[in-house]
Amino acid sequence: MVVFFDIDDTLLDHTSAEKQAALRFWEHVRDEQKHTGAHFLTLWNRLAEQHTVAFLTGAISFIEQRRRPTRCTA
Repeated sequence: MVVFFDIDDTLLDHTSAEKQAALRFWEHVRDEQKHTGAHFLTLWNRLAEQHTVAFLTGAISFIEQRRRPTRCTA
């Protein structure tokens, strides 16, 4: 018997954790003239999705997928 667990937002609330972490990151790098917190989250989510696709297609490594949003938004 094999049991699969979907941890993203089933066993772990990844979405809320990522949102909280992104906002904490924004607090350290923010330029209030450039982005509000809400705008930053929209940008963060778009970049995270873009880099996840790149990882899933083999274009970048898992580590690079996690690093890229911080480079693009700062």
